[in-house]
Amino acid sequence: MLTLTILLSIPLFPLTATSYMPGDSLRRKLHEDILLSLNTNDFTQVEENFDYPHGGLLIGNSKGIQYETSNGWIDNDTPYQIASQSKLLSALAIFQVTQRIPPPLTLNSTVQEFFPSWPNSDAKINLSHFLSFTSGIHYDTLPGCARETETQISWEDCITEIGHLQFPYPPGSSFNYGPWHLVVAAGMVQKALGRELTHEGWALTMREGVFEPAGVTVAEGGTGHYPGVDQFGSENQNSFPDFSGGMKLSGRVYGKIMEKLYFGELLSSTALTEFDFDRTKHVNAESWNPAGVGGMRGSLTGFWHYSFGHWIACDELAEVSYYPEGKTISIPPGGFDNDELERCEFQEEDQYVLHSVGLWGFYAWVDKRNEYYGVFVSSWPINVRNSVIFYIALPGLLIGLLGALVMQVHCCGVGRGGSVDPLSPPEIFGDDKK
Repeated sequence: MLTLTILLSIPLFPLTATSYMPGDSLRRKLHEDILLSLNTNDFTQVEENFDYPHGGLLIGNSKGIQYETSNGWIDNDTPYQIASQSKLLSALAIFQVTQRIPPPLTLNSTVQEFFPSWPNSDAKINLSHFLSFTSGIHYDTLPGCARETETQISWEDCITEIGHLQFPYPPGSSFNYGPWHLVVAAGMVQKALGRELTHEGWALTMREGVFEPAGVTVAEGGTGHYPGVDQFGSENQNSFPDFSGGMKLSGRVYGKIMEKLYFGELLSSTALTEFDFDRTKHVNAESWNPAGVGGMRGSLTGFWHYSFGHWIACDELAEVSYYPEGKTISIPPGGFDNDELERCEFQEEDQYVLHSVGLWGFYAWVDKRNEYYGVFVSSWPINVRNSVIFYIALPGLLIGLLGALVMQVHCCGVGRGGSVDPLSPPEIFGDDKK
């Protein structure tokens, strides 16, 4: 009974559901400390308040990384599964192709231009709709090739399957968070570039659009390959890339990309404004997917909008609706009232807080108003694996060793002095049985 009590008293924090997506609440918690630290160059308060037991943190601006730390078994240089953080980088690679001169496709290019056999010819869905997840495709009608963790159907055949769907909403009128939009968008880009719809073809597009301009080498993880991973970190053998969740990168490399994107020359200022523009300000609230990460209506973290592959946060409304920290809020049937929504109109693009959330805990953001970026490094599969080792396997091993020691004491005379033959039958029962 004592052993059971000891095991149950060990905090299993990394195994809890809260370890999935703690980054947004962490950002808010540290916000004032970060601003003060950037002004004073003294990050003592950030250091004291960053109490996540197994995670890393990098804070940077136009001058590079200004502060970094890590705790436990997570560090800032090991590549981890970044899950939905992949969406931002995939969307960026796709968007970069529209910025070429001359552009092989534009944001207004429709899927039929590159896939003439696309069955849903009435739905004039363009590249912008796919990048902003406002194509009208809904999860309930999604084919298996776009939602299964492993699929052997070809990339092009999957796009054709998606085209057979009955889209419940007109393009641009609804938002639905999920991986299927980027399957089509990336296919359009590959066709426009005259490249095959393969892992290797997409890796080249990723390297050209993201990693090479950001100065990320292949040795640092900038291969452009990401087949996808399951919840235990094992690679899936998909027949095409997992554009929305399959990448592995370190926090340092992701921070390097954020710095080049928002404070470097990865995109022109005009292109960056286009890339970050709020694409969901006027979508139909009834068609939002509240089960998505954060939900459009804040099922986890206040009120978010969406741009190309990344979220736009409304912290002003979140301050009203998302307390106490960690408590899920309920959304009124009619949504938030007009006074609250007016505070989230995002009239000035340079005031945005943009972020991207990964299911395993990896989280990156940029505060455009205060001109800094942050990367929170975490990995739920790593935390679970190491938690099992540390909290279950290790105690079990120690208990086993303790049991062996006890048996040794009782059976073989350890501690009674002298050398004893453990195979001597009389000694097994003690001196009184001689």
